[in-house]
Amino acid sequence: IVCGISSADSEGDKELPKPVVREERALGESRQVTGGAGGMGEHPDPLTEEEQAPAAPPATESMQRELLNVLGEANLQLQAGWLPRMRALQQLKMLLTTPGMLKCDEAAYVEEMMRALVVQTSDARSQIVREACGLITDIMPFLAGYHCQVANILLPQLWKLSYITIKVMSESGNKCLLSLIRMLPIDLMVASISEAAGDAHSMCRAQAAVSLNTVLQRTKCKSLEDELDAICTILSKLLEDTSADVRTNSKAAFESLLKSWPARGKALMAASPDNVQRMLKAAVSASASVGAKSGAIAIGGASKFGAKAMDFKKLRMEAMQKFKKEKSGEVGEGASFVDGNGVGSKIAHQEVLVCKENVAGNRI
Repeated sequence: IVCGISSADSEGDKELPKPVVREERALGESRQVTGGAGGMGEHPDPLTEEEQAPAAPPATESMQRELLNVLGEANLQLQAGWLPRMRALQQLKMLLTTPGMLKCDEAAYVEEMMRALVVQTSDARSQIVREACGLITDIMPFLAGYHCQVANILLPQLWKLSYITIKVMSESGNKCLLSLIRMLPIDLMVASISEAAGDAHSMCRAQAAVSLNTVLQRTKCKSLEDELDAICTILSKLLEDTSADVRTNSKAAFESLLKSWPARGKALMAASPDNVQRMLKAAVSASASVGAKSGAIAIGGASKFGAKAMDFKKLRMEAMQKFKKEKSGEVGEGASFVDGNGVGSKIAHQEVLVCKENVAGNRI
């Protein structure tokens, strides 16, 4: 001890380190972490038991609106906001897939929800994007009455996902996009594909060609024929694209067009440039050869094998009858009968047995 002051007293004048303070957060907010050398300003804490429990849908109108506030806040694109948003997406799925659960005005809620989903599908985390795209697919029956809102709000964002280089994001967006194509009216979908076909990104144009092929396969839809002019215009443009992937996908769409509407397909090919015609002629030739081959089998092959089948049936019945007689002693070793061609012949006892074995094995 020097000058009557203890070391404990001297340290008392120093500022003590601040304790780590964890503040409780509302839904959608991150916990704040203060103090600690090298600590981040905010980061997600480990899940509590409450957060790990299955997310139940909010029961009151105010809680349901708060759910969209969580998903619609663009400032939550930080590191800390993903856990509450994942939980909110799960709650939203349960809310919209449970009949009678929604307490808010449905039309206003759906439009606000779609804008919130655009925010989430724009996130930098692949897990959030995948969860949001999965939600859109899961609530598709609920969205069936809101086709225009889906086409105007959700589709433009899904086209953007098609050229994201992170595979999980692009595949999730493309899968969701193809699901919507099967639900939306043809005219809305064709209009959206037309815009995507003019996008500056080749991956978006390639996905537009895939989507166009999906539309052409909806042959049971009566309104499809009304959009064939617009479809042929889009397809003609995509077939001349500078990207090989776009041209390949467009060729597959052309084959679908040719299969269901041969006259339309041939007219489109005739109006195309020479290089496109050379590419498409192979598809036309392959389609014609397959059709001719199947026709030959259906016409020529049926009569040939049909006659053999009838002869075989007759021969089998007669052979079985002679075998029974031979077994009972009514026919000797030199038994005679008329074969399938109407020619009398002698069949020894051994030959009758061989014939019986062949009949059992479906061989003549």
